[in-house]
Amino acid sequence: MGHRKHSQPRRGSMAFYPRVRAGRMTAHLRGWPEIESEEPQILASAGFKAGCVQIVSIDDREHVPNRGKQLVSLGTVIVTPPVTIIGMRGYSHDAYGSHAKFDVLDKEVPKKIGKYMRLREGTGLDSAKGMLSDISEICAIVAVSPRMAGGGREGR
Repeated sequence: MGHRKHSQPRRGSMAFYPRVRAGRMTAHLRGWPEIESEEPQILASAGFKAGCVQIVSIDDREHVPNRGKQLVSLGTVIVTPPVTIIGMRGYSHDAYGSHAKFDVLDKEVPKKIGKYMRLREGTGLDSAKGMLSDISEICAIVAVSPRMAGGGREGR
C-alpha cells in the first residue's frame, strides 16, 4: 500500500460498517406489531434461506424509461418448517425491565427435538395460574427442525 493523501474522501459507505460476517445465524427482532386481540397469537416464525431465484417481470410503471420492458430482479427463497410449541414463559415488567416469572414446559417432547436438547424442569401449570395477575407478557417457547422443511436432507 502506498502513501495516501489526507484530503482524499473515504471509500465506501459507513451505513454498512463493520464489514464482517454476521455474529450469529438468527436474526435479532427489534419490534413487534401491536395486536388488539383477546386470544394469544404467535407473531413470528423461524425461516431458513434455501436459495436464490431470478424474477423476470415487465415494468408497468408510468413515466419510466423502461416501461413495457423486462426487468430481472433477485429474490430469496425462505423455507419455514413447522413450529413445535414446547412451553410458555411469563414475563412481568417493572422500572428495571422484564423479568421471567414462570416457565411451563411440555413433558412429552418429540423424539427429533429431544435428541438435540435437554429441557429442565419448569414451574407447574397450577403455580403459573396463580401468578397470572402479575404477568404482562406471555411468550411461547418453540423449536423448529430444519430437516422438516423439505430441503432434501431428511435422510441424515
